[in-house]
Amino acid sequence: MLKRWLCLFLLPLTLLADDCSDCQGCRGKIDVAYTYLEVDFIEANRTVDSYYMKGARVAIDYFIWKPLLFRATALNAWESAHFQAYSAGLGVCLPYKKLYITPSAGATWTRFSGELDIPTFFLFGLKNKFRSLGPYVAIDVQWCITEDWRIGGSFQYSWSHTHTEVVGLMKAKDNSKGPTWSVLLEHDINKKWSVNIGGAINRSLNHERNGIKGQGVKAGITYWL
Repeated sequence: MLKRWLCLFLLPLTLLADDCSDCQGCRGKIDVAYTYLEVDFIEANRTVDSYYMKGARVAIDYFIWKPLLFRATALNAWESAHFQAYSAGLGVCLPYKKLYITPSAGATWTRFSGELDIPTFFLFGLKNKFRSLGPYVAIDVQWCITEDWRIGGSFQYSWSHTHTEVVGLMKAKDNSKGPTWSVLLEHDINKKWSVNIGGAINRSLNHERNGIKGQGVKAGITYWL
């Protein structure tokens, strides 16, 4: 029986950096970015299909009470398939000299739809659907290179319970898990605006080594609140 799982968390690097970004006293930030994604579907640890999508991503970080912050993201991507992801969580921003360390935890909901071909059985153009919900834990580290340049990295581990349907062929439920690594380079234009580029790699598999591998890049602009 064919099984597919999806638990894609792309580009989770949404760090706050107060002093080194000329943003003393800021309340948070809003980041809007263009994204390009590639999602590879894995069966028995082998790539069997790939989807390429472009889209938009919005991320919000807001200090509820320093150093506690609320963070949320929304991603919508389309082209060879349609992918949506929404997440919300809480983090703690911990400054240390020129480093900003942000551990966080939350949950992500994803939805995917696209066409699936199974040449072995002469099946083409099947409708493939997913929906997924699961928690994550993450840690972000950002280093202030200069007063207006920052570089950062993030590691995230997520668990997912996924409902999969290939219309007219099968339905399945399963659990998967895996890591996401991401990097970000950001430059302040002034005290209110920044630009950034970044990328991420994700892998989420079940115990049978079935699942997905995703990678993506983004280019964004940030407004500091």
